[in-house]
Parts: sequence; C-alpha cells; structure tokens
Amino acid sequence: MKSMSLLKLNTKAIIIIYIIIVIIQYIYVYYQSSNLHKIDEDINYNINNKQHIDSLLTIKLNEKINYLNDNKLTFEEWNMYVQKNFLINDTNKNNKQPYYIFIFKKVGDQFICTTHLNKNYEGLSWSSIVESTSGLMEFTPYKVDKDLVNHMYLHKSNGKNKLPHINYYWVDPYTGIVVKKISLHTNWKDKDGVEGVIGVGYNIEDIGNKYSFIYSKAINPYFLFLASAMTILLSLVIYKTGQKSLINNVKTLLFLFIMNLYILQYITQKEQITTIQTEMRKLESIKSNNIILSFLTGVVIFILSKIKGIRNDLYLESGAIFTASIFILLSTQYIFTNYTSIKDITQSRINKQFLFNFGILLNMFIFIGFFIFLGEDIKIFKL
Repeated sequence: MKSMSLLKLNTKAIIIIYIIIVIIQYIYVYYQSSNLHKIDEDINYNINNKQHIDSLLTIKLNEKINYLNDNKLTFEEWNMYVQKNFLINDTNKNNKQPYYIFIFKKVGDQFICTTHLNKNYEGLSWSSIVESTSGLMEFTPYKVDKDLVNHMYLHKSNGKNKLPHINYYWVDPYTGIVVKKISLHTNWKDKDGVEGVIGVGYNIEDIGNKYSFIYSKAINPYFLFLASAMTILLSLVIYKTGQKSLINNVKTLLFLFIMNLYILQYITQKEQITTIQTEMRKLESIKSNNIILSFLTGVVIFILSKIKGIRNDLYLESGAIFTASIFILLSTQYIFTNYTSIKDITQSRINKQFLFNFGILLNMFIFIGFFIFLGEDIKIFKL
C-alpha cells in the first residue's frame, strides 16, 4: 500500500512531469550550445591578448626549465614535478581557461609523450598520438602534422625572453573540437643527457565547428513538437486505458521518460558535415526501409488479434501506439526532391532519421507489452 501511494498518479501529475521533462531538455540543450560558444569566447580572448599570453607562457616555461637545470634533476624527477604543476592559469581573472604544458622525450627517432592534459597520450609516441586523432580530423581539410614535435625540436630557441612559436591543427582536449593552435616551445636536457621538447599552446581558431553541427540546430521544430506531443498523449492513453495499479503507473512513467530520453539524446548529437553523395546515400537508406512497415504491420496486427477480448486495456494501448507509429513511419516516406543545397539534404535526412527511429521505438513498446502478456498467460511470471 505504501508503494502504491508513492506512485499515485493522475492526469494532472503526468502533465506536470512532462512539463518538467521538457524544461530539463531545454536547459540541457541550451547548456550544450553555451559550451560551444565558450570555446569561441576563449579564442577571442587569446587573439585579443596575444602579447600578454605569450609573455605569461614564456615565463612559466622558463620556470620549468630553470627548475630542471638549477636543481640538476634527472628527467624522471623533473617530469614528476611538472606533472604536478602542468596547468597555467592566467593572471587576468576574466580568463578562466587554463593552459596546459606538454613534454616529449626524445628516444632515438621517436618523441614519447610524458606529460599531457590527456593522460591517454602519456607513454605514446607522437606518431601514435597523430594516428589516434585521425578519425576526428577526417571531415576537415586539415591534418595534424606527423613531424610536428620534430619541427619543435629542430626549431631551437634563441633566448629565454622570446621562445619560438609554431602553428598547427589539433584536437582540443577540453572540448574535443578541432582547433588551430599556437604553441611556444623550447628544448630541455637533464644532467644525464636525456633531452626532448617542452611546450604550451593556446587556441586561435575553431576549426571543428565550421565542419560540424548539432542536430538541435538542424531538426525541424515542427517534427520535434509532434514527437514530444505524442509522448504525453500516448502516456495519458496508457494511464487511462490501463488498470489502476502500481504496474500501470510505472509503465506510464517509463514510457514518458524513455521516449523523451530518446528525443534528448537525438537532438544533442553532433555530426561532421559530409558530402552530397554521402547524404543522399543516407537518405535513400531510410526510404528503402519501407519493407519494415509491411513487417511491422503484419506482426502488430497479429499481436492485436491475440489480445483482443482478453486484455482490452492492452489492446487499446497497443492500438493507439501502433497508429501513432504508422503515422510517424509513413511521414518518413514522404518524397521531396527540391533540394537546393547540401544543407537541405542533411536537414531532410536528420528529420526522417529522427522520425524513423521514433516510430521503431514506439513499436518496441508494443512488443515488450505483448511479451509480458505472454509471460503472464503461460504463467512464467505474474505482475
């Protein structure tokens, strides 16, 4: 009885829960967009305060080199010290972005990373690190220079007050976005003759966002509204047609949460911009799945015929969900060929992909409901 009171629902409560979910979705999407703008703010600060940042980073790198030389440390001792102090915070309190120091040790012809913000890179050669970033760079016209650290090593400093600079493209470890960076660097050498490169960089151009987009910016808001409205309407159908029980209340809430979780997960996806040929191929693959419509129709009609007259609540619930899913799936087959740009093709594909997945997910609820019905009918379990 206590558990029943904890999940006592009514129409008003379900609508309030739905409104709260929508508000959370909006806040999450807004926060995600704000994070993307954050890197642009950081880049603008770096560009407008280049002289100040160069001076700050030069001082900090020289401090690390002086600590190595003055204390006559081995590389291992010095590397441990730097790892504990590898972040550089700006003296300007308006700048919240920390800059990170990296160290590479020269081993034969290879340069092995020993200190980095991305701890997965530590212990890897530069060539292995470049290989690990290739997938993130493939949709941009830029590549990470496979000889970058070697160029740094050969580009020796002429003095402590002005360290050499080098421009390159990289995957920002804070955001995972491809950026153009400037790094200040210098060589180091310990008391045993072990040597390598130490450096620190800052972002000066956002490359990744030029060649990528978030689904929330591309999806048609009318389709988004349609799917969202269906989640609350079908949740109310499940609640109204089912028996007044704890199980039905849980089922209602699970449906509402899972369908809205899918919506949130989908619209917050990020994708790289591809070619017209790739987009058309993706679009055609969605349209070609109309055979699934025939299969689903046959299976669901069979399910409905089996439960009709035995479980009228499940029959009405499944019928309503199936009708909604067919409406959604049929809308993905709407033919539109008046595309004027790759943006139009991409938006059409994202809309159809969203609706197609949504329709399939609705049918999965029908199948799950039928399996539970079978389990109860043949006395495997009782809910």
